[in-house]
Amino acid sequence: MTLLKLLKKNKQGSLKTKGQNILYECNGQYFSFLKGKYLEYYNNGNIDQIHIYDEIGSLMYAKKNNRKGQVQSELIATKISCTTNDLCELLSEYDNLSIHLIQNYYKYSKSLDSIYKSKTVHLVNGKKIKVEKFDKPKD
Repeated sequence: MTLLKLLKKNKQGSLKTKGQNILYECNGQYFSFLKGKYLEYYNNGNIDQIHIYDEIGSLMYAKKNNRKGQVQSELIATKISCTTNDLCELLSEYDNLSIHLIQNYYKYSKSLDSIYKSKTVHLVNGKKIKVEKFDKPKD
């Protein structure tokens, strides 16, 4: 297992992405995944997206901001289960992995001068299983 730092800058020299990559070797094959906190930036320096990955590259949490830094959406892993104990088998076949996610969407209200949760989507292995919509809070 090898850990690599990732840094990318835009043409103006500002930070564009920052994170870590982990490299596994299994049976002569190499597998590369993002690990830990991975950040993407707007040109103005504000954080565009935050991603948090576990040791095998599974997304645990993600947040998308607008250019002003207000949250637009977030993705939260609520359950991750695996049908194998063999790391090489897991890395080569994602069919052994089951991931339950909640995705929250937010909207900005001028009258409230704040954001509010407008929708929540429940997903299992990338498929929508439930959608909840929320009304804008009263002024």
